[in-house]
Amino acid sequence: MKRRRPSVPPRVSIQAPIRLLILEACRDAEGQPRAALALPGLRLPVIYPTLAAAVAAKAALEARQ
Repeated sequence: MKRRRPSVPPRVSIQAPIRLLILEACRDAEGQPRAALALPGLRLPVIYPTLAAAVAAKAALEARQ
């Protein structure tokens, strides 16, 4: 079976914004919705355990661009 190459190489800088998502359908043990980041070039969002962790990761990714 032939592997598909990703549509965007991971090292290419993409000018699309990184979006912060609140996932109501994906709740933690306390019933709070999870936070996720929709990264350009990825099909699925990256889920974080807390909103603070997602915001910190978003800030780090935007500073790296």
